[in-house]
Amino acid sequence: PGQGALGIEICDGQPENQRIAEGLADDETSACVRAERAFSRRLGGSCHLPIAGFAVGEANRQLWLRGLVASVDGTQVMAGECRGAWANAEVLGRALAERLLAEGADVLITQLNHPLA
Repeated sequence: PGQGALGIEICDGQPENQRIAEGLADDETSACVRAERAFSRRLGGSCHLPIAGFAVGEANRQLWLRGLVASVDGTQVMAGECRGAWANAEVLGRALAERLLAEGADVLITQLNHPLA
């Protein structure tokens, strides 16, 4: 969901524009984007780091987040997933990143950031 999400910026003090923008908001997409971004941010995500986060909204305002960290050539992949409430999207993203780091993704990321080390 994050790749197709749009952000809208409006001027402060324009309640009509605020009302229109709120009508375009989608809570499920927002929760998915927040989870994916929190995952990426905690891992130090950039255009050069092969990581992926993909969140999907489920029934009862639940979220399913899957994430991975890979080597540049794809021979090493560390993946995980978690589920939780939309309201806890950022917590889910950070928690999944922390779990992968604890399982060794930190070593893989260090190698990616310092290929000659």
